[in-house]
Amino acid sequence: MKQFFLFNVIMCVLCLSSCTKDVIDTQARKDSKFENDAYTQFLQSVDSLSASFSTRGGDDITEVTSETAKRVLIATADAIAAKGGAIAGSSCGPIGSGAGSFVGSILGSWAYEKYLEWVAEQMDEKKDNKEGNKGGNKSRAPRVGLPFPLGNIADAVDSIGFIHNQVIADMLDSGNSFLSDDGSFDKGELYNYCIQAIGKYTSICSSFSNNQSFRDKILGIVFMSVNAIYSVEKQEISFDEAVTLIEDSLSNSYGAAPNSLYTFKTLHPKLIKAVTSMNEDDVNNYTEDLLNIIKESNMSSELKNEVRLISDMTVNSNLLWKSVYQQ
Repeated sequence: MKQFFLFNVIMCVLCLSSCTKDVIDTQARKDSKFENDAYTQFLQSVDSLSASFSTRGGDDITEVTSETAKRVLIATADAIAAKGGAIAGSSCGPIGSGAGSFVGSILGSWAYEKYLEWVAEQMDEKKDNKEGNKGGNKSRAPRVGLPFPLGNIADAVDSIGFIHNQVIADMLDSGNSFLSDDGSFDKGELYNYCIQAIGKYTSICSSFSNNQSFRDKILGIVFMSVNAIYSVEKQEISFDEAVTLIEDSLSNSYGAAPNSLYTFKTLHPKLIKAVTSMNEDDVNNYTEDLLNIIKESNMSSELKNEVRLISDMTVNSNLLWKSVYQQ
């Protein structure tokens, strides 16, 4: 009798556990579908917003020039390094993820732009500006940027893209390229400078200045990403192939979920295509409308933050490098 009673208890527990799991799985599928639908609707709203601005004038770029292509790819390297840095730094907790975004975006931006300058120098494309190639021109980058507030906090300290632009301007002013004569970077010196420079604007990276594990992870994914995007520049691989390579690296080396860059891959090309052809006033108005769309969307807070990060880096990096290359 006791055995029979115990058997019934066990069966009830198993059935209850199975039913609970089915309920959880069903809810998870519903939540996932709701999130996917919300993101699809958001992308449609971005398309509509971009289309409404395409008739307003701005820079009439009817074809992709070499200068425009470089600006687009640097902005791409910035944004993907920020996202990759966030994933790589997440092993150190939420603060590590945030710090990884800041450091990743700046390292990616600097490494890509300075390495391209070095390549151009070797090809004698900048004979009249060799010293500028090695160290950067004094005050070459104007102080441009648009804060992307988090929630209701309209503070530039919260905006990775805005701070990215200020730090890159500081680095250009410093006259140090961190690049040797053979085109290689002093990664340690570059990383330490980034941490110190970011500290002028936010304290989020202060606890990672001596964290060797964090440093190695961020440098690893940043330079892997830069190399992948540079292969797009050389027309060796497509943009989608480059993103897949970076995704595989994030998955294999950093434990990220497969397709971890899906949001970046589907949103960044739309944004960079839109803002590249706009004048600064239109970019300001576009950004304000974009932030409202993000805020009013049905996406989860986590996805809104991811979308905001990608938007922040894409818009601000484009502003920075457009100002640099049009001088």
